Amino acid sequence: MCIISLKKVLQKSVAYDIIKTVKGEETRKEKENMTRTELKEYAKKLYESGYYGRTQYNKVTEHSEIYFFPCLKCDILRSYSSIVGIYSRTTGTFYAFGTYSNTTVKHIYKAVKMLDAIRITWLCVRSDRRIEQYVDGSGYFKVNKLELENLIKYDWLMEIESQWKEI
Repeated sequence: MCIISLKKVLQKSVAYDIIKTVKGEETRKEKENMTRTELKEYAKKLYESGYYGRTQYNKVTEHSEIYFFPCLKCDILRSYSSIVGIYSRTTGTFYAFGTYSNTTVKHIYKAVKMLDAIRITWLCVRSDRRIEQYVDGSGYFKVNKLELENLIKYDWLMEIESQWKEI
């Protein structure tokens, strides 16, 4: 019910590609993967729409808040005036869009603990080249320089979540 309503609000969805056929006609084809840019744009549109019962349910610090969207089972973290990440309640993954500043990184870690996230997926370049780490400290996934260059080149193209693709 909520996903259908969200499709109407975001008619020019970032989760679809417009494909030109041989005859020159344009058709819409659902993409299988989302990029970092598309996920950021999705989070921004979701936050700005306010249509899905956005509720500020937790204040991380004086300058950062967590907003919950019960219909889509996700949370958005804002630090100062920027959306810095989105949390999936179905997978337990927090997708961080960037490190921005040391203060923002502290906001991210504090929010992740408050949300009981299992892991953080860093959709940005870090000096230690980690792209994923478990919150409990049990492990992390680090890439080499070539893999990092490919992630940057293809804008962190990856499987996100099928429920978010329909928006």
